[in-house]
Amino acid sequence: MELSHRERVLTTLDGREPDRVPVDLGGQAWSVVDAPPHGYRGLCNYLGLKDVSVARRVGSYVVYPTDERILRYFDIDFRHVRMEEPKRELPDETVEDCYGVRWRPTPSRVMYYPIDPPLRGAKSVKDIEDYAKWPNVKDPAFLKGRGKEAKRLSEETDYALVVDLGVARNIFHRYAQLRGFDQWFMDMKLNPELYCALTEKIFEVNSDLIEAFLNETGDYADIVCVSDDMGSQASPFLSVKGYCKYVKPWFERRIKSIHKLAPRVRVLYHCCGSVYQLIPEFVDCGVQILNPIQPQARDMEPERLKRNFGKKLCFHGGIDIQKLLPFSKPEEVKEQVKRILGTMAPGGGYILAPSHHIQGDIPPENVNTMYTTPLEHIKHL
Repeated sequence: MELSHRERVLTTLDGREPDRVPVDLGGQAWSVVDAPPHGYRGLCNYLGLKDVSVARRVGSYVVYPTDERILRYFDIDFRHVRMEEPKRELPDETVEDCYGVRWRPTPSRVMYYPIDPPLRGAKSVKDIEDYAKWPNVKDPAFLKGRGKEAKRLSEETDYALVVDLGVARNIFHRYAQLRGFDQWFMDMKLNPELYCALTEKIFEVNSDLIEAFLNETGDYADIVCVSDDMGSQASPFLSVKGYCKYVKPWFERRIKSIHKLAPRVRVLYHCCGSVYQLIPEFVDCGVQILNPIQPQARDMEPERLKRNFGKKLCFHGGIDIQKLLPFSKPEEVKEQVKRILGTMAPGGGYILAPSHHIQGDIPPENVNTMYTTPLEHIKHL
C-alpha cells in the first residue's frame, strides 16, 4: 500500500519501515545553490523547466523556495516554511542582518561569510546590555504570512511540514558571529561572566522570535529545525565535558521550550562535522532527527551511526556532497545511494537528503540519480 507523503515521514520517524524511504530537498542546509557551473539553473535546464524564478534571500546564494515542479518531479515528501529575516544591503556589497552582523560574499559568489564581529571589543556585561542592534522581535517582517502558508500546506496538501526557525535557530553560531569564532572559545575560560551574559541574551531574543513564529506555525508543523555546528571535519569543537558545561544547558532549554510551544513536533538538529562523540548528549537534550550526516567527517559513516544510534535517532542526509556527488558518474552515485539505503532504511529512521547544500560543482544528472533511485525501490506493503 502506497502511503501519503506525511504518513511516510511519520512512519519512519516512529521507527517503522514505510513503503519507501522519505526524501527531502529545500531545507535550511539541503537545498540547491545558485552557482556555476551547474547549481540551481543547471538543474532546472536539465529537467527542462521553463520560466523558472531563481529566488534568493538577501545575503544568500541558496534558492528558496525551490520550484514546486522540481519537488514534484522528485516526489519530495516535505514542504518547508521558514522564518523571514529583515536584512539591509549596504553600498559595499555586504549585507547587515537583524543582529547587526555584516556579511560579505566570497570571491566565488557561492556563499556569504560574517566579518567585523560587532561585539568583539565588549569587555563587560554592560557592553552586552548597551549593544544598540539587538533585533526588534516585534518587527512583522519575521512572520510575513508564514502562519497562513503553514496552515495551507498542512490542510491542503499531504506533505510533511518542516518549519525552520531561521535567524532564531542557533545560539552559538550567533555568539561567534557577534564576538568572533576564536573569542567564543576564549570567553568560555577567560571571561565566563560575559560568556553567560551574551549566551543568555541571544537565547532570550531568539526565544521571543521562536514563540511568535511557533504561535503562528506550530499547530501545523511536523518538524522544527534548530542548528548549531559543533564539529570540524576531524573532531568536535569541544570535549564532551566542555560541551556539557558551555553548550548543553542552553541547548537543552531550547528544545524543551520548543516542545512546550508545539508539543507534537519532532526536533531536527542541523549540526555539521565530526560530532559522533556528542551524539549521546544531543539525544539527552531531546534531539529526534540529526542532519546532515557528512560521511567524509571522522566517525560519521552512516553505517556506524545506524548501528550505534539507530534506535534513538532518525538520520537525515548522508549523501556525500564532497566527493560522491561532484566527482562520480551517475551509475556510481546510484550504487552508493543503494548501499546507504540498504544500511539505513531497514527499520525506518532514515530520510534521504544530501549531506549539505547541493553546490554548483554537482552535475544535475547526479542530483537526478540521487533522488530517483529511492523511487525505484518502493516496498509494496
